[in-house]
Amino acid sequence: MATADIAATLNQATDKISPNLNGVGHWQGVTVVGGSKSAVNRSVHKYDLTDYAAATITAAELRLDVQQIVGTSGFASELRRVLETFTAAVTWNKRDGSTSWVAGGPSAPESATDTGKVTFNSPTATGVQAIVSGAGVLALVQDAIASRSNLLWLVFQSVAESVETSAIYGGGDAVLRITYTAASSIKKVSGVALASVKKVSGVAIASVKKVSGVTN
Repeated sequence: MATADIAATLNQATDKISPNLNGVGHWQGVTVVGGSKSAVNRSVHKYDLTDYAAATITAAELRLDVQQIVGTSGFASELRRVLETFTAAVTWNKRDGSTSWVAGGPSAPESATDTGKVTFNSPTATGVQAIVSGAGVLALVQDAIASRSNLLWLVFQSVAESVETSAIYGGGDAVLRITYTAASSIKKVSGVALASVKKVSGVAIASVKKVSGVTN
């Protein structure tokens, strides 16, 4: 098995208090200054899994260089699958600069048939780390490949955005790390097996052919 770090093709921060803000980086949580909220941040991310569509993925996690924690740490958080697409022009009000979100903010409409949500606690220390991992994240990755054209759309948000004290963390771009086994294919030509291994993320893997008892 191998691991791969997949950078987000979109990594944006949105803010309920400044709903037209189009921010960059990863910010999730609530900031309170002078007794009033100055920010309620949700972070949205998009990952393209096309290079790994034929691989067997067995683990997944989201990693972040956490650079700042303000107020309460370890607060209840959610990673959700987003069912609406968005662009680099995304804001709290608009998912592409002009089209409103169905839920009135970047989120994933919840229903009995959509269970694309993973709960976790926010980081308690700065530095590079996995901020959310496990079977739930793996399921989101596998679902993106199986049902969503290899595209994984995510939002990070706090469970309690109504808190009146600061509870927020932030950093650079969130990276998706997967553990996988490269796909292989077996073909038969005139009864002779030809084994080949595909190229994954630009890494060339030698192929072996056996023709008339001679290995090349």
